[in-house]
Amino acid sequence: MEDKEQQLIDRLNGNFAEYHDYLMSLDKKELIEMSGLISAMSDAHFYLTECHVFEPHELEYLLQFQNPLEVIADKWGVHREDISDFLPLMDEELSSQDALKGGYALVTETELPGDMRPHRYMDVDLIDFLGRIAEKVVAFHPKDWATDQKILQKAASDNPDDKRIRLMWHVCSYGTHMLMERDVFIRDTMSFNCWTAYRPKDPDMLGYAVEVTGGDGQTIRGNVTFLGNYAEHAKYVRDVALPLSSVTLTYSDDWGVNAGKTITVPRKEYDDDRHRLMSESGNVIAMRNHPASELSLDTILDGEHLLRRGFPLGNCEAHLRNLTARLAELRTLPEQSQPEKKPVGLTERLTAAKEKAKAQPSPEPGTKNHQTSL
Repeated sequence: MEDKEQQLIDRLNGNFAEYHDYLMSLDKKELIEMSGLISAMSDAHFYLTECHVFEPHELEYLLQFQNPLEVIADKWGVHREDISDFLPLMDEELSSQDALKGGYALVTETELPGDMRPHRYMDVDLIDFLGRIAEKVVAFHPKDWATDQKILQKAASDNPDDKRIRLMWHVCSYGTHMLMERDVFIRDTMSFNCWTAYRPKDPDMLGYAVEVTGGDGQTIRGNVTFLGNYAEHAKYVRDVALPLSSVTLTYSDDWGVNAGKTITVPRKEYDDDRHRLMSESGNVIAMRNHPASELSLDTILDGEHLLRRGFPLGNCEAHLRNLTARLAELRTLPEQSQPEKKPVGLTERLTAAKEKAKAQPSPEPGTKNHQTSL
């Protein structure tokens, strides 16, 4: 019962976090118009996570929904008077179970053993969770993860106005790369090339979307989405990514002709004169890639974010167990017979011929072999 109650609380918190993300995308006028619904969602979340004592049958009922918070908030939205009214409201909903009759998405998939489909992991310790993944996957260049940690720490400290820093994390046996999400969807950037360099002979590549939401000095918190089949996602990125149009470079103010400046150059100029721009003109401290249309890029990214919100919530420990089993399956190759090594060079060939001759049986008395008959 305690496990199911915690599962429901986690789902309610995830629902509320998603709703918060959605509100952050709206303008002021839309927020004002939605004030009643916002209040209902906030009241419902507070009551369900802080006040209500759940019975077993109530847990079973609410856990059938991907968004149980929405189920109760919709009821409260037309009945809102005082927080104490929630108890009869809950009794009414949980006894009638009207929400099962339509309109609300039901939970149809759970993270089963061996399940490597897309899942979301909300409000996790990013260094701990991603570090444990890296420990299992990376066989070469483990120092890549140390670089990634610095990127996460900078993202947490530079987080302006509590906006989420969106990254994408590529991990395989040969190392890891923490990439800016927008750059992954701009063709010919380093991030795009890294993400799409999938080869069928390297099936242990994995991809995660990472949202850095902040830190408290001890941990870096955020949301992680496992993107499932890496080959399919890499192909999708290759298909939808936009061409690189221009590059903005920001220079430090200590030396060079561009000291203290921020300049934007067309992609062709950047490609033709990269050494001068990146080395001779000053110390580049920041770089931003641009497609021809920022609006088109925003549309692609908004579609990605919306798709990810539909992925089921997962359990970090279950994902790590499934990952261990999957890697063992991928990395256990069938034994193959090695081809016979042929001698190279005149000396080796003569030696091999002599050894072969010694190994042949002696001819029977009274018979001649091929060499003596010549």
